[in-house]
Amino acid sequence: MRFQPVLYSVLILSSLAAYSCYAAPVKVELSAHVTGMYDSANLLGNQVSVGQVVTAKYTYDSGVQDTDASPQYGIYPQNETQSQYSIDMGSLKIESDPTPGYQPNEVDVHPSDCVGWCESMFRILYFHNKPLSEMVQVYSVFFNFDDYSGHYPVTDQILTAAPDMQQFSVRTIEISGGSDSNSFSIVLQIDSASLQTDNSVFISPSSGSFLRYQYFDAAILLPTGIEVVNLDVTDNGVQGLFSFGYNCNMSPPNAQNRPALFCANAGAQLQDGVNHLVWHLFLSDGSMMEKTVDWEMIP
Repeated sequence: MRFQPVLYSVLILSSLAAYSCYAAPVKVELSAHVTGMYDSANLLGNQVSVGQVVTAKYTYDSGVQDTDASPQYGIYPQNETQSQYSIDMGSLKIESDPTPGYQPNEVDVHPSDCVGWCESMFRILYFHNKPLSEMVQVYSVFFNFDDYSGHYPVTDQILTAAPDMQQFSVRTIEISGGSDSNSFSIVLQIDSASLQTDNSVFISPSSGSFLRYQYFDAAILLPTGIEVVNLDVTDNGVQGLFSFGYNCNMSPPNAQNRPALFCANAGAQLQDGVNHLVWHLFLSDGSMMEKTVDWEMIP
């Protein structure tokens, strides 16, 4: 059984922001190769060939809420700022269109209806894509991760990490497009997938152990242009004692012209033992950055 994508109206596109608890971007980098193509009218200008090595990446917002009440289907609509992709095929680049469109993109998750016999899948569907030229359009780009034995995924929850290649028997990117009179299609085999991390955000001090009477402040150094408007921190899964505007504030400008969040006397907010802290930094553009650190307090 193949799960068909649900097409949403423009009304849903305008209300996507309401579905998101907070923006939690998942960014994944892929390596792939071309396994099949059809281009009888040479719309691609001989820029694609079977066996060609390809690199790609996609991103989506994992904070978007499931719009399907069924536990067997997860449907997560995404607007053009929440979900984007790019596929580099040598001289040819295929990518999503970031301008507002008539139809949102979508992430679909379907656990098996009968494990061992029925298909399960995870898919990212793009319907709003940049044209290749004035005459040649890209109609759809689907990132497909299917398990025909139905063992993975086990729920309809959206993935918050890169797909595990070992869990899926089918891993493809399907591209379709055309002109007024001709069409083309490309099939890519995905060889690897890895989560892209933001290495430009640093927490100081880094993970380590501290004596209870050892005083230390905490700082989070951010990329240029970032503006933090709120903060949420959990400590071992429980709401932490760090609060934006109370004991955590934006620091004065520094020599690198990079914003930084400063939390005075951080050790006083921690319990004895290992504290696994998850920092959610809410930004002025509506997105969210997540960083983790482990600080052990030795009494």
